Amino acid sequence: MRFIAALFLVAVSSALQAADTKPPASLVGLWQFRDNTVWISIDPDGGAYQCRVAPGGTVFKSEGHFVPPQSIQWKTMWDTDEVTLKFDHLTLHGKWGDFTYHRSTGAMGSPCSRASR
Repeated sequence: MRFIAALFLVAVSSALQAADTKPPASLVGLWQFRDNTVWISIDPDGGAYQCRVAPGGTVFKSEGHFVPPQSIQWKTMWDTDEVTLKFDHLTLHGKWGDFTYHRSTGAMGSPCSRASR
């Protein structure tokens, strides 16, 4: 009986921990920096993707994941960004500065599309 109780406790604990890694629904979606070719996509499961196309055409991409309570850990280039959301504007605070994004009504540019990852 103790074994079953311990197994149940582990299963419930794992399920709660997995639920805690999901971002708030208000952060989920596609975000764009001004009207520049810079986007961040945050998925409901906590996956994140950032793509920037520099003026010379060089493309910088990184995948990451949401880390509670309010940050994104990038796999390459940008380390960890703290995230705040105010009035439908997403601001990333990181080692390169603070950058504010708005919800994008269109898709990412072709060099950044998810198919080209």
